[in-house]
Amino acid sequence: MKLHPYYRQVPIKDMQDSYDYLTKHKFQNHNIFKVMHVLLYPVEKLDKALNEMRTNEDFNYISLSQVKKLRLMLYFIEKEHHFTGNGIWRKYSTDLSDKTNE
Repeated sequence: MKLHPYYRQVPIKDMQDSYDYLTKHKFQNHNIFKVMHVLLYPVEKLDKALNEMRTNEDFNYISLSQVKKLRLMLYFIEKEHHFTGNGIWRKYSTDLSDKTNE
């Protein structure tokens, strides 16, 4: 975990949600442990990456080991952030246009 620059910034609850998501999708504990920093990423991003991998025609998703699938999930998430580690952050709306002036 300490390899990730922002590992102290992710709430344990979010990590538990990510773990639950992965186990729901049949990833085994020992494989998750090998790529443990995948737990730092929000479920929404894990889900998007998993769906992207399943539909990617560049490789055979079914033939990949679970560890390779988890590593590829990280790749698909982090490539959008130029591999800076910023993929762990959730996107929050900063649009203040809905607020009315008092």
